[in-house]
Amino acid sequence: MVLQEKQFAVRFGNLAAQVHLTQRKVPTLLMLHGWQDNSGSFEPLAPTLSEHFDLVMPDWPGHGLSDHKGADSYYPFFDYVDDLHQLILQLGDRPVYLVGHSLGAWWHLVGVQHLQSVQKG
Repeated sequence: MVLQEKQFAVRFGNLAAQVHLTQRKVPTLLMLHGWQDNSGSFEPLAPTLSEHFDLVMPDWPGHGLSDHKGADSYYPFFDYVDDLHQLILQLGDRPVYLVGHSLGAWWHLVGVQHLQSVQKG
């Protein structure tokens, strides 16, 4: 199993992600890292999880290899929820399960409340 780099366009720029996407009919795990972290925190889990799931491990804006917002910008809470929504819409019609660590778990919990219009998995 090899993770590949992929870019997902969102309103502010691009979210970088490590992905393992196949043609299998399996759910996708969208794995959300914590504050001042990056998608690499999930790399040790990828070989085992990829046996049963496709994987998308994005870097949040301003983290890892994702674009940073401009110097005159900031990172408001609801922008993360919007970024999550935009990313989910780009993952196609297979079920998506959110996995969050630290701040990623917070975005996951709040995002689910605000994204009920998106029926996934």
